[in-house]
Amino acid sequence: MTFVSIGLFLAAALLLAVATGAPLAIYAAALIWGLAFGGAATQFQTASARAAGPAADVAQAMIVTAWNIAIFGGAVAGGAILDTVGAGGLPWAGIVLLLGATGSAVWMRR
Repeated sequence: MTFVSIGLFLAAALLLAVATGAPLAIYAAALIWGLAFGGAATQFQTASARAAGPAADVAQAMIVTAWNIAIFGGAVAGGAILDTVGAGGLPWAGIVLLLGATGSAVWMRR
Protein backbone atom coordinates (compact mmCIF):
# COMPACT_ATOMS: atom_id res chain seq x y z
CA MET A 1 0.00 0.00 0.00
CA THR A 2 2.92 2.33 0.67
CA PHE A 3 4.15 2.01 -2.89
CA VAL A 4 0.65 2.64 -4.26
CA SER A 5 0.40 5.85 -2.23
CA ILE A 6 3.85 7.04 -3.30
CA GLY A 7 3.03 6.18 -6.91
CA LEU A 8 -0.21 8.16 -6.77
CA PHE A 9 1.62 11.11 -5.21
CA LEU A 10 4.23 10.93 -7.98
CA ALA A 11 1.55 10.80 -10.67
CA ALA A 12 -0.19 13.85 -9.21
CA ALA A 13 3.07 15.79 -8.85
CA LEU A 14 4.13 14.96 -12.41
CA LEU A 15 0.75 16.03 -13.70
CA LEU A 16 1.01 19.31 -11.82
CA ALA A 17 4.56 19.82 -13.10
CA VAL A 18 3.79 19.34 -16.79
CA ALA A 19 0.18 20.53 -17.07
CA THR A 20 0.51 24.08 -15.83
CA GLY A 21 -2.44 26.19 -16.85
CA ALA A 22 -4.70 23.24 -17.78
CA PRO A 23 -7.62 23.34 -15.33
CA LEU A 24 -8.84 19.77 -15.97
CA ALA A 25 -5.34 18.38 -15.43
CA ILE A 26 -5.04 20.33 -12.19
CA TYR A 27 -8.40 18.97 -11.01
CA ALA A 28 -7.29 15.45 -11.94
CA ALA A 29 -4.02 15.95 -10.04
CA ALA A 30 -5.95 17.15 -6.98
CA LEU A 31 -8.18 14.06 -7.15
CA ILE A 32 -5.19 11.73 -7.45
CA TRP A 33 -3.41 13.57 -4.62
CA GLY A 34 -6.47 13.19 -2.41
CA LEU A 35 -6.66 9.46 -3.11
CA ALA A 36 -3.00 9.06 -2.21
CA PHE A 37 -3.16 11.20 0.91
CA GLY A 38 -6.40 9.75 2.23
CA GLY A 39 -4.76 6.62 3.58
CA ALA A 40 -1.37 8.04 4.52
CA ALA A 41 -2.20 8.97 8.10
CA THR A 42 -3.78 5.57 8.75
CA GLN A 43 -0.78 3.79 7.26
CA PHE A 44 1.66 5.74 9.42
CA GLN A 45 -0.36 5.21 12.59
CA THR A 46 -0.75 1.49 11.96
CA ALA A 47 2.88 0.94 11.02
CA SER A 48 4.18 2.84 14.05
CA ALA A 49 1.86 1.00 16.45
CA ARG A 50 2.88 -2.37 15.05
CA ALA A 51 6.58 -1.53 15.13
CA ALA A 52 6.43 -0.15 18.67
CA GLY A 53 4.57 -3.08 20.22
CA PRO A 54 3.90 -2.34 23.89
CA ALA A 55 5.18 1.24 23.50
CA ALA A 56 2.48 2.07 20.93
CA ASP A 57 1.34 5.13 22.86
CA VAL A 58 4.83 6.61 22.62
CA ALA A 59 4.94 5.81 18.91
CA GLN A 60 1.62 7.57 18.36
CA ALA A 61 2.96 10.68 20.10
CA MET A 62 6.05 10.53 17.89
CA ILE A 63 3.87 10.39 14.77
CA VAL A 64 2.06 13.56 15.86
CA THR A 65 5.40 15.26 16.49
CA ALA A 66 6.74 14.11 13.13
CA TRP A 67 3.63 15.44 11.34
CA ASN A 68 4.02 18.84 13.00
CA ILE A 69 7.72 19.02 12.13
CA ALA A 70 6.91 18.00 8.55
CA ILE A 71 4.28 20.72 8.26
CA PHE A 72 6.75 23.29 9.57
CA GLY A 73 9.52 22.07 7.25
CA GLY A 74 7.19 22.00 4.26
CA ALA A 75 6.04 25.55 4.94
CA VAL A 76 9.59 26.84 5.23
CA ALA A 77 10.84 24.95 2.15
CA GLY A 78 7.73 25.79 0.14
CA GLY A 79 8.06 29.47 1.00
CA ALA A 80 11.72 29.45 -0.03
CA ILE A 81 10.88 27.73 -3.32
CA LEU A 82 8.07 30.20 -4.02
CA ASP A 83 10.40 33.14 -3.35
CA THR A 84 13.23 31.84 -5.52
CA VAL A 85 11.71 29.73 -8.32
CA GLY A 86 7.99 30.43 -8.17
CA ALA A 87 5.01 28.12 -8.02
CA GLY A 88 6.30 26.01 -10.91
CA GLY A 89 9.12 24.72 -8.71
CA LEU A 90 6.84 23.21 -6.08
CA PRO A 91 5.82 20.06 -8.00
CA TRP A 92 9.44 19.39 -8.97
CA ALA A 93 10.55 19.70 -5.36
CA GLY A 94 7.78 17.28 -4.43
CA ILE A 95 8.97 14.84 -7.07
CA VAL A 96 12.48 14.92 -5.61
CA LEU A 97 11.11 14.25 -2.13
CA LEU A 98 8.88 11.45 -3.43
CA LEU A 99 11.82 9.78 -5.15
CA GLY A 100 13.59 9.87 -1.79
CA ALA A 101 10.48 8.36 -0.18
CA THR A 102 10.49 5.62 -2.79
CA GLY A 103 14.12 4.81 -2.08
CA SER A 104 13.45 4.79 1.65
CA ALA A 105 10.43 2.49 1.24
CA VAL A 106 12.45 0.10 -0.92
CA TRP A 107 15.29 0.12 1.60
CA MET A 108 13.01 -0.49 4.58
CA ARG A 109 11.16 -3.29 2.81
CA ARG A 110 14.30 -5.47 2.89
